[in-house]
Formats: sequence, structure tokens, C-alpha cells
Amino acid sequence: MRIRKLVLLTATAAMSFVLSYPAALAEESAQAADSEPVTSLEEIIVTALKREQALLQAPIAVSAFDGDFLEEIGAHQLADFLLGVPGATIIDTGTGDTQIYIRGMASTYGDGAVGYYLDEVPFAFLGLSMVPDVRTFDLDRIEVLRGPQGTLYGASSLAGTVRIITNDPVFNEFQGKADVFGSGSRGGGDNYGVKAAVNVPLVDDRLAMRLTATTETYDGWLHEPLSGEDMVNDREVETLRAKLRFAPTDNVDLVLGVSSYDNALGALNSGDDDGNARSALAPGVLVATDQEYLMASAILTIGTRWFDIVSSTSWFDFEQASVGAYDAIREAETIAQELRISTNDLGPWHVTAGVYYRDLSTDFIVDIQTLPPFTQDTNGESWAVFSEVTYSITDSLDATVGLRYFDDTRDRSDTATVGFDFTTFSPIVETVEFEDTYSTTNPRFNLGWQANDDWLVYANIGKGFRSGFPQPGISLYFANLLGLEIGDGAEPETAWSYEIGTKARLADGRLVIEGSVYLIDWDNLQTVIFVIPGQLGAATNAGEVKAQGIDLGITAAPVDGLELTLNAGYSDSKYGETVTDVAGIVVADGQQVQLFPEFTVSASASYRRSLGTRGLQGMAYLRIDHTTERTLNFGSVTTEGDKITQGSVRVGVESDHWGVYAFVDNLFDEDGKVSGGSIQPGFEDVATRLRPRTVGLNLRLHF
Repeated sequence: MRIRKLVLLTATAAMSFVLSYPAALAEESAQAADSEPVTSLEEIIVTALKREQALLQAPIAVSAFDGDFLEEIGAHQLADFLLGVPGATIIDTGTGDTQIYIRGMASTYGDGAVGYYLDEVPFAFLGLSMVPDVRTFDLDRIEVLRGPQGTLYGASSLAGTVRIITNDPVFNEFQGKADVFGSGSRGGGDNYGVKAAVNVPLVDDRLAMRLTATTETYDGWLHEPLSGEDMVNDREVETLRAKLRFAPTDNVDLVLGVSSYDNALGALNSGDDDGNARSALAPGVLVATDQEYLMASAILTIGTRWFDIVSSTSWFDFEQASVGAYDAIREAETIAQELRISTNDLGPWHVTAGVYYRDLSTDFIVDIQTLPPFTQDTNGESWAVFSEVTYSITDSLDATVGLRYFDDTRDRSDTATVGFDFTTFSPIVETVEFEDTYSTTNPRFNLGWQANDDWLVYANIGKGFRSGFPQPGISLYFANLLGLEIGDGAEPETAWSYEIGTKARLADGRLVIEGSVYLIDWDNLQTVIFVIPGQLGAATNAGEVKAQGIDLGITAAPVDGLELTLNAGYSDSKYGETVTDVAGIVVADGQQVQLFPEFTVSASASYRRSLGTRGLQGMAYLRIDHTTERTLNFGSVTTEGDKITQGSVRVGVESDHWGVYAFVDNLFDEDGKVSGGSIQPGFEDVATRLRPRTVGLNLRLHF
């Protein structure tokens, strides 16, 4: 509630400044020439390779989204736009947990396969593939790197990396903006939200601060038939971000940041085909969740003529509580430090080198009701050294060699109450402890040929890595009790990626085409088997996977004011062997990797036109995303997901300082299975569902 009050105060202040902006400014806008908006496909500057480059000159497969664009299309979270990345898909369960998959590489167990960064801060958990939600308001940009990024980003970037870059404070300029929306969902109630940001200069050229806050409330839409309760999966999300920027000299820049997040969900967004809320474990017993995290960071940049030094220090604290069909508390804490140096003026040479350290801990307490309560305490300590060296062979041909050495030590203590001793009238408690170290050396080789200012061709070979992890102690206990052999845990995963791509700007800059072809040798894929079907899982490896595919992105501006995009990805990723558990086949040789569709496509059209009076513009935006079926697995039970076609449309009127919009999300009222399935043979399918068609209004103010 404190965040909500702060949001409302910040929004009120921002709106007041906008509405009371000097009258002379309004008169100036009214006197401006009414002209058609001129479309230009402007490039975004990215730092995907730890240095600034134009998007079309970066010799890797990377997509970027400008923060202003995300606000213009009404995006609230990654799931609202990430399907616009070729070869990427996303699952958002509503709990604050987000699962991102790239190029057919989907993680069903263990650490995440996609690196995830907020500014320079890594978000990662031990043995958990989800990443926490970040609201897409007041961002500078989002970058999505496709394919293994094993040298500059390390172990969690087996399939790719997502970088969310927030707006830094700006010196010498007071800025503010507010965003208010209200909507209604079919079969549900009302949704509303307020977002606001203020930039305050404190000392000319030396000190500034920026405050960003959001609050959003969503009524549910699922019905619980046993209790008769409607809209059980309501949701509230509150965030706060504060940044202070200090530049004691022209060459030194320090940014201190604090971010908080709170997500409360009345019940999981899982239901049957009739719109009834369902739990995977027991009908009528739902799962409510509350997820919170707090993050603090200090990013110091020192620039000289010859080199730049960047130090990133971060602390991340996470907690998630679930109550209902099962009770669980998960707590995680991460401390990370990276120090790197990049050269600026060494002729044909460019060098990036650094060291990295991370300390993680995760505590997990679970009571599934059908099993004894158990706890898992996991600690991990990792460090790495890395470097990439680029040499300009000619003015148009660059060669890059990179290398990263990574060392990861993990220990875990699992405790469970497994029975009762009637001779001593006390519970029988079993504790199992593990420790292991995983290490790897990840190389990368890259050639980039800049044929001219508008055409780039590149080839890339790189290795990705994902640490192994020990078997849950309670799984070992029951496996031994049942006479099952499940091994000591999952071995590390590796992936070698081979890729050729091109980027071209054509037709006087009105057409941009990006494409790449890749082959990935993915070894020791980690997956889950069940010791007790549907209730108690264990870790194993599923052998080798061959993933091959094509990414394609096209952006065109055929006439002034109109912009069209088409992004598509094809991925053929098949298991190379059959894995079974006590209930049957978990994955079959030749089966498409679960959770990732074979084909994804996204198309959009954006149009702006002058309304001929007082500098006003009309705008319209339409987007359609489609994914083919994907396999949804719970152990040995294979459930086929649905083809999903989503649409969104947005129309409005805007000026330099405000905009009013009407929008429709989930245009086709899609309710197919996004994730989930049946946990045991004979059980009903329980799947994550999309929010039904939602219609609303949005007001944006900025100065």
C-alpha cells in the first residue's frame, strides 16, 4: 500500500506539471506547421557486446526494443512483446514467474537457460528456471541476444540473454511522465493501473535522481465450481525504482539503484477448457502466491581516452510464498560483482576483459500435504574470468576470439520428516548433504564483414554452459525406499552453436532485413523424471539434442507514417534418446523438445497521421502473434498444447505531451493451453490460460 500511495502522489505531481506547463509552450505547439509524420527506420544503439554499437552493425543475432516504443504499444511486461523476437517464446503464469525460451532450447528443470539482466545486475536462481517479472515502464531499451552467450555473459546464457536497461537520471533537465489505464476482461472484472516517473536534477552536470513507481490491479476471470467463487485469480502488482547518478568529474559516473517488486495472486492462472480454476493436485484447492524482491546496485564507470572501466556491484533478495493445494516458501539471496575493462583507441584492436564473482543461496520449505514436509538449503559460489579480442583485418572485416573460464561450487542440505518413532514418540528426520563443483571453458569465434554501410554478414561459433545440480534429498530417500535407481543428480549441460547471419538496410533506409541460420549441438539436456508420479520429481539428463532453425526479421516503411514488421522463427529441436520413469516414457527419441513450438510468427502494422490541427496526430497499431503446438509435459504424461493466435489493437490521438488511446488485448479471445498438462494418467488437463479479451482506455502524459 505504501508503494501505491507513492505512485499516486508521483502521478499527481507529474500530471500537475504537464497540465500546468507554460501556456507559451502550448501556443508554440499550436503554431507549428501541420505536416505528415515522416517515417524513418531509426537504429537503436545497443551494448550487447559490452560496447556501444548500432544494432545493424553488431555481428550477432540481437533484437532491441526502445522503451518509448514499449510504452506507445501499451506493454506492461515481457510477455506483451517478446513474441516479436524471431525464435523466442515466453510463458507468464501470472505469479511473477516468467519462463523464456530461445531457439528451441527450453529448460524444464534446473537453472534457467536464458541469462536475465536488469541493467548490469544478473537475475538467477539455483535449480530454478524461472526469472522474476520486470514491468516495462520507464525503460531505455530491452535487448534480446539469441544463441549461447557463453563468454561475456556466462553460465546462465545457454540459449541466449535478455537485458533490460532502465533509464538513468538525466542531468540539468526536469522530466516527468504518467500513464493511467482502465480495462475490463470478458468473464472477469475491472483492471486499472497508474504508473509514474520523475527525473530531478540536483546539481548541474553532477547530480540527479530518478524515481519510477507503478501499481496495477487485475480482477480474475476463473471460476471455482466447488465453492462457487468467481474471479479467484485476481492480481496486484506494485513496483518502485529509485536511481541516483553522481558524476564527480567528466570521466567518472556512478549510478546507485534500488528496485522493489510485489506481486500478489489470488490463484494460479490455471484452469480447464470451461474456464474453471483447477489445481494440479486437488480439485477445489487452489494455490495463492505472493512474490517479492528487493534489489540494490552500484555501477561505476570510469572513462579515459584509452579504455573504460566498469564495476557492477549488486545485491538481490527474493521471496515467494504459496498457500493452498501445497504450502511453500522460497527465499533466495544473491551478491554479485563484475569488473571489466574495454579498450577505446588501440588502432585495429578492441579488447574487453573482466572478472566475475557471484554468491547465491536458496532456502526452500515445502508441504505438499500428500508427502512429508521437507526443506532444501542450497548455496552456490561461482567465479569467472573472461575476454573477447576483436581485430580489424581490413576496414570491413573484423575477427573476434573470446574465452571464459567458469567455476561453480554448490552445496545443499535437504531435510525431511519421513516417519514417526513410536518407541521414542518423536518424528524420524532424514538429512542428506551434497557438494559438487562444475567448471568449463567457453570459447567464441566470430567474423563480421561490413560490405558497406548498409549490409553486414557474420558467422559465429560459440559454446554455452549450464551447471549441474545434486538430486533432491527427499527424492533419493523415496527412490531408495522404492528400490529405484535415479543417480546423484543432473550433469552439466553444454551447447555448441554454429550460425551464419546477415543484416541489410535497403530502399533508402525504408526496408531492413535480418536473418540467420543456426545449428546447435546440445548435450546432456537436463530434465525431470518422477519418483512418485505427479508428486515427487528427480533430475536426470536426456542425452543429446540437435536444434536447427532459421530466424527472420523484416521491417518496412513503404509510405510516410506507416511501419510494418514481420518476425518469424523456425526451430527443429529433437531429443536424441528415450528417457523413462516409473510411470512410462518421459521423452521419446525424435520428439520435439517440450515447451517450445516449432514455428513462431509475429506481424504488426503501425500508422501515424497528422490530424491537421494544433499538432495532433492520430495513431493505430495492430499486432498478431502465432505459435504452433508445443508438447506440455508432466513427467511421463504427454499433453499437446494448442496453437495460439493472439492479437492486440490500439488507436489513439496524441500530441507532444499527451496521448489518449483505446485498446483491445487478446483480440481473438484465445484461451488455449500455454503451459501445464496432466500430472498423472487419468487426471484432467490443467493448463495456464491467457487473460480473456480485454478492452480499455489509456491516458499518457509526459514532459
